[in-house]
Amino acid sequence: MRKVFLHLGALLSAVIAQDTYTISSDHKTLEYWKEDCVGKRRMGMRIHDLFFEEKQPKKLSFPEFCCSDYYIIFSNSSIPTLTTSSFGTRPTYIVDMMLNNTNISKILPNTFNGLDHLNCLDLSNNKLGVIGNETFSGLKRLHILNLSNNEIQLIHNDSFKGIALEKIYLQNNMISFLGDSVFSFQKVSLSVIDLSRNVLTKINNIFTQMTSLDKIDLSHNNIEMINISSINCIIMYLRNNSITETGAIAERTRILDFNNNNLKSIEVLGSTFIDSLILKLNLGRNEIELNDNSLVGLNNLTHLHLDNNKIKKISNILFRNLKSLIFLDISHNNIVQFTYGTFDHLKNLQFLNLSHNEFTQLQSHVLSPVQKLSELDIRNNRIDKLDIKTFFYHCSGVKKIDLDGNFWKCKDLTNVVTYCQSKSIEVVGGSSTDLENVRGIQCYNDDFLSKSNSNPKNSAFLDFLKKDFEKSHFYEYFKKYGDGDSLNDSLLNFFNEEYNPNDLIKYFKNLRLHNGDESESSSENVIYGLSLFVLVLIFITVFTMFVLMFVKNPFKLTRNINLQENVEL
Repeated sequence: MRKVFLHLGALLSAVIAQDTYTISSDHKTLEYWKEDCVGKRRMGMRIHDLFFEEKQPKKLSFPEFCCSDYYIIFSNSSIPTLTTSSFGTRPTYIVDMMLNNTNISKILPNTFNGLDHLNCLDLSNNKLGVIGNETFSGLKRLHILNLSNNEIQLIHNDSFKGIALEKIYLQNNMISFLGDSVFSFQKVSLSVIDLSRNVLTKINNIFTQMTSLDKIDLSHNNIEMINISSINCIIMYLRNNSITETGAIAERTRILDFNNNNLKSIEVLGSTFIDSLILKLNLGRNEIELNDNSLVGLNNLTHLHLDNNKIKKISNILFRNLKSLIFLDISHNNIVQFTYGTFDHLKNLQFLNLSHNEFTQLQSHVLSPVQKLSELDIRNNRIDKLDIKTFFYHCSGVKKIDLDGNFWKCKDLTNVVTYCQSKSIEVVGGSSTDLENVRGIQCYNDDFLSKSNSNPKNSAFLDFLKKDFEKSHFYEYFKKYGDGDSLNDSLLNFFNEEYNPNDLIKYFKNLRLHNGDESESSSENVIYGLSLFVLVLIFITVFTMFVLMFVKNPFKLTRNINLQENVEL
């Protein structure tokens, strides 16, 4: 019997020995005063070129090391399964461990036993799909956990039980649901949570009663409704969702980003706007329309983004409470003009973006109260004239201006640029160097008949035929048409669905005929209008004839085109 026990003992020892892998000098490199995962410089060891099979998990035995406070980095390795007590020997010396990009797909219970001093654990860029209960048990001093860029779909409610995490990174996973108690053990400790780029649709009461939360990122999910009043956080990123309802802003919130959602009015943010302490608010790329009281209570706001909305009119009392505002972006809207008094209370405004609207003139008198204005962007409007001296009389503090994409006459634009240079004001250069321009800013000359190609309308049309037309759905259709049997159906689909009015039709729709100075003859205007009309008529006639010919004999047309495969359409 004694021999049997001895035999079993020897066999067990052999099995244990086989499960333990001692890291040799061939697989380690000492590093001195390199940055660990929190950016702190310390001594470290790089473990490299370890390749284990998924069905053969190993415990690691680390070599002797000089210090009791060091980090370990794994590189160029594959460790599919982390087994119980994977780091079984000399674990108390490890403070930071980086296991990113090591092909980990499974973590067994009690894997991290003995790592009592571990502060930071990086498991990013692996293949983890599930985080089980108490996966990180025993890591009493773990403060930073990085699980980003995995394939995580499920996190159990007790996955983080017993650890006082301060920062957790879960971005770029496949998480669709989180239980209300998943962070119940970190109510007091958590300061940073990153759940961006997942597939979350709803946030219930996960973050309630968290008292130390400084930053939460929920952007790039599928969230439709969220009660932000239950998230008492300083910085909150919610961009690129489908949010229509939000609740009121929490008391501690200072920065709130709702860019690219489905908000229709600012009132959905609730009555706590009254005396709100929020400093930066991004509401760009929504469907917001404003009224007189949309911004009431934002007395401390310094940055406001309202770009890419459906704003057509700005009330002259809309900004009355924004006395601390420094930055205002209302670009990419449909604003035509401001009324007097609109900017009377924006005494501290320094940056104003009015680009991509429908302004036909820059209203110097309306902007005159903004004495601290230093940068102005009026790109891509319909402005054709600017009394630059009057403007800078009222806005003397401007140091930088962007004029590109308007309807400037070259002579007027030259005067504006020259004056700005004389006052050491920076004029942002444009990119239209292949057209008539001043410092890359497109312009046109008065003499249309003798220099028609320099006119921006003609240049734009020629540029369309040279470049944009080849990118249009119309061109692509006839380049990639199907066989004769499906051609008629394809043609119908083309006109019903694929034709993009943002190509040629938009060009003519948005074309604005410029009236010359009073000295220009009426005959030139008539000739210009007739020329443009004839050009449009020719295009429509040719297109109609082509369609009629196509409808009458589609199969013949198909055969003809097939014989000319190398001909550009």
